[in-house]
Amino acid sequence: MQTETAFRALADLTRLRIVRLIATMELAVGEIAQVLGQSQPRVSRHVAILCDAGLAERRREGSWIFLRASGAPIETLSGRLRQLLASAEGDDPEFGALCEADRRKLASIRAGRESQAQDYFAAHAGNWDELRRLHSADEQVESALAAALAAQPLGRVLDIGTGTGRMAELFAERAEHIVALDRSPAMLRLARARLQHLGGDRIEMIQGDFTSLPLPAASVDTVLFHQVLHFAPDPAAALHGAARVSREGGGFAW
Repeated sequence: MQTETAFRALADLTRLRIVRLIATMELAVGEIAQVLGQSQPRVSRHVAILCDAGLAERRREGSWIFLRASGAPIETLSGRLRQLLASAEGDDPEFGALCEADRRKLASIRAGRESQAQDYFAAHAGNWDELRRLHSADEQVESALAAALAAQPLGRVLDIGTGTGRMAELFAERAEHIVALDRSPAMLRLARARLQHLGGDRIEMIQGDFTSLPLPAASVDTVLFHQVLHFAPDPAAALHGAARVSREGGGFAW
């Protein structure tokens, strides 16, 4: 029974803390262990219980496992339970103080991500400009994409080949939700550092290839291809895959 499973999953303080943490942002299991001060195997067991109960979702990215809040809408059981825990922080001062302390520890996680991103760019500083010159100027591309999508609501956006997350950042205010997809775990780490100010309900990072999009049919409203289609051995196949995951009347820009 889903109700019993969900309440059993929440009958543990560590799991309550995890649910509140991932309401703030998507986190690697190792990052959660760092905040909680617990071993990664122990945290992994708690994560498995939460996922089995439908209160969280796991996603593999290379050798990393990331955890995010369940995407279930607020009117579902898991959605109402998440809302209840948010209210509980105000009703239970001790629990609220513990959750707030956990969120303060996330500052070190955020700083670490930003530091990794800076180190990456510093290591590639010598050839970064040369690589960038192989493509069109950013201003021209961004202006063209913005113009192409100016006349319609963006809804749920799929940013294919998100790279450093620049396009996701550019359209974040107009989008209901952004799925940032890239084949490279290294690029996703850069994008995660750039976009971590967006809540977990606003941004979703996925490792995947545009030749086989790991998304259900008719699940997005707008698809962005930012300087990526020219890497496709068969651009028509990539566009066909994007059409599969797009809802009727969805927008495309490249």
